[in-house]
Amino acid sequence: MKNNTFTLLDLLETKLSGNEEAIEMFRHLRESVEELTKQLDNQKIRTIQAQRLASLAEMATGVSHELNQPLNAILMTAQMIRMWLKKGKEISSDRLDNMMVDVERCVRRGSKIITQMRQFGSGSRHHIMPIDINRPVVEVFDLMRQQLKSEGIEVVFKLADDLPAIKSDDYQIQQIFFHFITNARDALRERAQSAQKDSYQKKLVVRTGLDDREFVFTSIEDNGTGIPQENIQKIFEPFFTTKEVGKGEGLGLAIIYGLVNEHKGTIEVESELNVGSKFTLKFPPA
Repeated sequence: MKNNTFTLLDLLETKLSGNEEAIEMFRHLRESVEELTKQLDNQKIRTIQAQRLASLAEMATGVSHELNQPLNAILMTAQMIRMWLKKGKEISSDRLDNMMVDVERCVRRGSKIITQMRQFGSGSRHHIMPIDINRPVVEVFDLMRQQLKSEGIEVVFKLADDLPAIKSDDYQIQQIFFHFITNARDALRERAQSAQKDSYQKKLVVRTGLDDREFVFTSIEDNGTGIPQENIQKIFEPFFTTKEVGKGEGLGLAIIYGLVNEHKGTIEVESELNVGSKFTLKFPPA
Protein backbone atom coordinates (compact mmCIF):
# COMPACT_ATOMS: atom_id res chain seq x y z
CA MET A 1 0.00 0.00 0.00
CA LYS A 2 2.78 2.42 0.94
CA ASN A 3 4.78 1.65 -2.20
CA ASN A 4 1.65 2.09 -4.35
CA THR A 5 1.05 5.51 -2.78
CA PHE A 6 4.53 6.78 -3.61
CA THR A 7 4.37 5.30 -7.12
CA LEU A 8 1.18 7.31 -7.67
CA LEU A 9 2.85 10.44 -6.30
CA ASP A 10 5.77 9.97 -8.71
CA LEU A 11 3.35 9.64 -11.60
CA LEU A 12 1.45 12.78 -10.60
CA GLU A 13 4.69 14.76 -10.33
CA THR A 14 5.63 13.89 -13.93
CA LYS A 15 2.21 15.14 -15.07
CA LEU A 16 2.99 18.57 -13.56
CA SER A 17 6.12 19.02 -15.67
CA GLY A 18 6.58 22.66 -16.67
CA ASN A 19 4.49 24.17 -13.87
CA GLU A 20 7.17 25.05 -11.30
CA GLU A 21 4.74 26.53 -8.75
CA ALA A 22 2.56 23.42 -8.81
CA ILE A 23 5.62 21.16 -8.60
CA GLU A 24 6.89 23.05 -5.54
CA MET A 25 3.53 22.72 -3.80
CA PHE A 26 3.40 19.05 -4.76
CA ARG A 27 6.86 18.41 -3.31
CA HIS A 28 5.79 19.96 0.00
CA LEU A 29 2.76 17.67 -0.06
CA ARG A 30 4.98 14.65 -0.75
CA GLU A 31 7.26 15.53 2.17
CA SER A 32 4.22 15.73 4.45
CA VAL A 33 2.99 12.33 3.24
CA GLU A 34 6.45 10.81 3.80
CA GLU A 35 6.64 12.24 7.33
CA LEU A 36 3.14 11.02 8.18
CA THR A 37 3.96 7.57 6.79
CA LYS A 38 7.10 7.42 8.93
CA GLN A 39 5.14 8.42 12.04
CA LEU A 40 2.50 5.75 11.33
CA ASP A 41 5.20 3.09 10.85
CA ASN A 42 6.83 4.07 14.14
CA GLN A 43 3.48 3.98 15.91
CA LYS A 44 2.76 0.52 14.52
CA ILE A 45 6.15 -0.71 15.74
CA ARG A 46 5.49 0.68 19.22
CA THR A 47 2.04 -0.91 19.28
CA ILE A 48 3.39 -4.31 18.27
CA GLN A 49 6.14 -4.11 20.89
CA ALA A 50 3.63 -3.11 23.58
CA GLN A 51 1.49 -6.11 22.66
CA ARG A 52 4.54 -8.35 22.80
CA LEU A 53 5.52 -7.12 26.27
CA ALA A 54 1.95 -7.71 27.44
CA SER A 55 2.19 -11.21 25.96
CA LEU A 56 5.41 -11.88 27.88
CA ALA A 57 3.79 -10.79 31.13
CA GLU A 58 0.89 -13.14 30.42
CA MET A 59 3.28 -16.03 29.77
CA ALA A 60 5.29 -15.45 32.94
CA THR A 61 3.45 -17.88 35.23
CA GLY A 62 3.52 -20.75 32.77
CA VAL A 63 7.15 -20.17 31.82
CA SER A 64 8.26 -20.00 35.47
CA HIS A 65 6.68 -23.43 35.97
CA GLU A 66 8.51 -24.72 32.89
CA LEU A 67 11.82 -23.45 34.32
CA ASN A 68 11.15 -24.77 37.82
CA GLN A 69 10.89 -28.36 36.60
CA PRO A 70 14.47 -28.68 35.22
CA LEU A 71 15.86 -26.55 38.07
CA ASN A 72 14.25 -28.81 40.68
CA ALA A 73 15.59 -31.89 38.92
CA ILE A 74 19.12 -30.43 38.96
CA LEU A 75 18.75 -29.49 42.65
CA MET A 76 17.58 -32.98 43.61
CA THR A 77 20.49 -34.56 41.72
CA ALA A 78 23.01 -32.26 43.42
CA GLN A 79 21.51 -32.94 46.87
CA MET A 80 21.60 -36.71 46.28
CA ILE A 81 25.25 -36.65 45.21
CA ARG A 82 26.19 -34.51 48.25
CA MET A 83 24.37 -36.90 50.58
CA TRP A 84 26.16 -39.92 49.11
CA LEU A 85 29.55 -38.21 49.34
CA LYS A 86 28.87 -37.16 52.94
CA LYS A 87 28.04 -40.73 53.89
CA GLY A 88 31.05 -42.05 52.00
CA LYS A 89 28.81 -44.07 49.71
CA GLU A 90 30.41 -45.23 46.49
CA ILE A 91 28.77 -44.07 43.25
CA SER A 92 29.28 -46.23 40.20
CA SER A 93 30.61 -44.44 37.14
CA ASP A 94 27.61 -45.62 35.09
CA ARG A 95 25.11 -44.22 37.58
CA LEU A 96 27.02 -40.95 37.89
CA ASP A 97 27.18 -40.67 34.11
CA ASN A 98 23.41 -41.21 33.84
CA MET A 99 22.79 -38.53 36.46
CA MET A 100 25.05 -36.08 34.62
CA VAL A 101 23.20 -36.81 31.36
CA ASP A 102 19.94 -35.91 33.13
CA VAL A 103 21.49 -32.69 34.48
CA GLU A 104 22.75 -31.76 31.03
CA ARG A 105 19.29 -32.41 29.55
CA CYS A 106 17.67 -30.18 32.20
CA VAL A 107 20.20 -27.39 31.58
CA ARG A 108 19.54 -27.54 27.84
CA ARG A 109 15.80 -27.44 28.43
CA GLY A 110 16.05 -24.40 30.71
CA SER A 111 18.42 -22.68 28.29
CA LYS A 112 16.03 -23.30 25.40
CA ILE A 113 13.11 -21.74 27.32
CA ILE A 114 15.17 -18.67 28.23
CA THR A 115 16.39 -18.28 24.64
CA GLN A 116 12.84 -18.52 23.30
CA MET A 117 11.62 -15.92 25.79
CA ARG A 118 14.48 -13.58 24.89
CA GLN A 119 13.83 -13.95 21.17
CA PHE A 120 10.09 -13.49 21.61
CA GLY A 121 10.60 -10.30 23.62
CA SER A 122 13.33 -8.96 21.34
CA GLY A 123 12.76 -5.61 19.67
CA SER A 124 14.64 -6.66 16.54
CA ARG A 125 12.65 -6.61 13.33
CA HIS A 126 12.74 -6.72 9.54
CA HIS A 127 15.19 -9.59 9.38
CA ILE A 128 13.51 -11.42 6.51
CA MET A 129 14.82 -14.88 5.78
CA PRO A 130 13.52 -18.27 4.57
CA ILE A 131 12.09 -20.31 7.46
CA ASP A 132 10.20 -23.54 8.02
CA ILE A 133 6.76 -22.41 9.23
CA ASN A 134 6.59 -25.33 11.68
CA ARG A 135 9.45 -23.89 13.74
CA PRO A 136 7.82 -20.64 14.97
CA VAL A 137 4.53 -22.52 15.49
CA VAL A 138 6.22 -25.03 17.81
CA GLU A 139 8.28 -22.34 19.55
CA VAL A 140 5.21 -20.28 20.45
CA PHE A 141 3.40 -23.37 21.73
CA ASP A 142 6.48 -24.30 23.78
CA LEU A 143 6.16 -20.96 25.57
CA MET A 144 2.40 -21.35 26.08
CA ARG A 145 2.30 -25.09 26.81
CA GLN A 146 2.00 -24.84 30.58
CA GLN A 147 -0.61 -22.10 30.40
CA LEU A 148 -2.79 -24.08 27.97
CA LYS A 149 -2.34 -27.24 30.05
CA SER A 150 -3.37 -25.47 33.25
CA GLU A 151 -6.58 -24.34 31.51
CA GLY A 152 -7.40 -27.90 30.47
CA ILE A 153 -7.03 -27.20 26.75
CA GLU A 154 -6.23 -30.22 24.60
CA VAL A 155 -3.83 -29.25 21.80
CA VAL A 156 -3.65 -31.43 18.68
CA PHE A 157 -0.81 -30.89 16.19
CA LYS A 158 -1.14 -31.96 12.56
CA LEU A 159 2.04 -30.51 11.08
CA ALA A 160 3.10 -31.48 7.56
CA ASP A 161 6.72 -32.45 6.92
CA ASP A 162 9.05 -31.08 4.23
CA LEU A 163 7.07 -27.92 3.55
CA PRO A 164 8.61 -25.22 1.33
CA ALA A 165 10.18 -22.36 3.29
CA ILE A 166 8.44 -18.99 3.48
CA LYS A 167 10.13 -15.59 3.65
CA SER A 168 9.45 -14.24 7.11
CA ASP A 169 10.70 -12.23 10.05
CA ASP A 170 10.81 -14.44 13.18
CA TYR A 171 9.83 -11.54 15.43
CA GLN A 172 6.66 -10.84 13.46
CA ILE A 173 5.58 -14.38 12.56
CA GLN A 174 5.73 -15.42 16.22
CA GLN A 175 3.59 -12.44 17.19
CA ILE A 176 1.04 -13.44 14.52
CA PHE A 177 0.77 -17.01 15.82
CA PHE A 178 0.72 -15.93 19.47
CA HIS A 179 -2.18 -13.57 18.79
CA PHE A 180 -4.38 -16.24 17.16
CA ILE A 181 -3.54 -18.80 19.86
CA THR A 182 -4.42 -16.41 22.70
CA ASN A 183 -7.63 -15.42 20.92
CA ALA A 184 -8.53 -19.11 20.62
CA ARG A 185 -7.70 -19.65 24.30
CA ASP A 186 -9.98 -16.75 25.29
CA ALA A 187 -12.83 -18.16 23.15
CA LEU A 188 -12.41 -21.58 24.76
CA ARG A 189 -12.31 -20.05 28.23
CA GLU A 190 -15.48 -18.05 27.55
CA ARG A 191 -17.44 -21.01 26.22
CA ALA A 192 -16.33 -23.19 29.14
CA GLN A 193 -17.94 -20.73 31.55
CA SER A 194 -21.38 -21.33 30.03
CA ALA A 195 -21.04 -24.97 28.90
CA GLN A 196 -21.79 -28.03 31.00
CA LYS A 197 -18.35 -28.95 32.32
CA ASP A 198 -18.91 -32.71 32.10
CA SER A 199 -19.71 -32.62 28.39
CA TYR A 200 -17.35 -29.92 27.10
CA GLN A 201 -13.67 -30.46 26.35
CA LYS A 202 -11.68 -27.42 25.27
CA LYS A 203 -9.76 -28.30 22.13
CA LEU A 204 -7.29 -26.55 19.84
CA VAL A 205 -6.18 -28.07 16.52
CA VAL A 206 -3.13 -26.68 14.71
CA ARG A 207 -2.38 -27.73 11.14
CA THR A 208 0.26 -26.84 8.58
CA GLY A 209 0.41 -27.88 4.96
CA LEU A 210 0.10 -26.81 1.32
CA ASP A 211 -3.12 -25.60 -0.27
CA ASP A 212 -4.17 -26.26 -3.88
CA ARG A 213 -2.17 -23.20 -5.04
CA GLU A 214 0.98 -24.53 -3.34
CA PHE A 215 0.77 -21.79 -0.68
CA VAL A 216 2.03 -22.75 2.77
CA PHE A 217 -0.75 -22.56 5.36
CA THR A 218 -1.20 -22.71 9.10
CA SER A 219 -4.69 -23.15 10.53
CA ILE A 220 -5.69 -22.65 14.17
CA GLU A 221 -9.07 -24.15 14.98
CA ASP A 222 -10.93 -24.08 18.29
CA ASN A 223 -14.30 -25.26 19.60
CA GLY A 224 -14.89 -22.05 21.51
CA THR A 225 -17.62 -19.41 21.40
CA GLY A 226 -17.36 -18.69 17.68
CA ILE A 227 -18.02 -15.34 16.00
CA PRO A 228 -21.47 -14.04 14.98
CA GLN A 229 -21.74 -13.88 11.19
CA GLU A 230 -22.43 -10.14 11.28
CA ASN A 231 -19.07 -9.56 13.02
CA ILE A 232 -16.81 -11.69 10.80
CA GLN A 233 -16.31 -8.88 8.28
CA LYS A 234 -15.57 -6.40 11.08
CA ILE A 235 -12.99 -8.25 13.17
CA PHE A 236 -10.00 -6.84 11.26
CA GLU A 237 -11.20 -3.24 11.54
CA PRO A 238 -9.20 -0.99 13.92
CA PHE A 239 -10.85 -0.52 17.33
CA PHE A 240 -13.46 -3.24 16.73
CA THR A 241 -13.62 -5.59 19.70
CA THR A 242 -16.17 -7.86 21.33
CA LYS A 243 -14.24 -8.03 24.60
CA GLU A 244 -15.30 -6.31 27.78
CA VAL A 245 -14.08 -2.80 28.52
CA GLY A 246 -10.47 -2.96 29.71
CA LYS A 247 -9.83 -6.41 28.20
CA GLY A 248 -9.08 -5.42 24.61
CA GLU A 249 -8.26 -2.23 22.77
CA GLY A 250 -9.41 -3.56 19.38
CA LEU A 251 -6.07 -2.93 17.64
CA GLY A 252 -4.82 -6.52 17.81
CA LEU A 253 -6.32 -8.14 14.72
CA ALA A 254 -5.94 -4.95 12.66
CA ILE A 255 -2.19 -4.92 13.39
CA ILE A 256 -1.91 -8.68 12.77
CA TYR A 257 -3.77 -8.31 9.47
CA GLY A 258 -1.19 -5.71 8.42
CA LEU A 259 1.71 -7.98 9.39
CA VAL A 260 0.26 -10.87 7.36
CA ASN A 261 -0.13 -8.54 4.36
CA GLU A 262 3.52 -7.48 4.72
CA HIS A 263 4.40 -11.17 4.36
CA LYS A 264 2.23 -11.24 1.18
CA GLY A 265 -0.08 -13.59 3.02
CA THR A 266 -3.82 -13.88 3.52
CA ILE A 267 -6.15 -14.72 6.41
CA GLU A 268 -9.30 -16.81 5.96
CA VAL A 269 -11.95 -17.07 8.68
CA GLU A 270 -14.57 -19.77 9.24
CA SER A 271 -16.74 -19.51 12.32
CA GLU A 272 -20.06 -20.56 13.78
CA LEU A 273 -21.53 -19.23 16.98
CA ASN A 274 -21.18 -21.68 19.90
CA VAL A 275 -19.38 -24.15 17.63
CA GLY A 276 -15.95 -22.62 17.13
CA SER A 277 -13.63 -20.73 14.80
CA LYS A 278 -10.90 -21.56 12.33
CA PHE A 279 -8.31 -19.03 11.17
CA THR A 280 -6.15 -20.06 8.22
CA LEU A 281 -3.00 -18.10 7.37
CA LYS A 282 -1.53 -18.62 3.91
CA PHE A 283 1.90 -17.51 2.70
CA PRO A 284 3.64 -17.84 -0.67
CA PRO A 285 6.70 -20.10 -0.71
CA ALA A 286 10.08 -18.37 -0.65
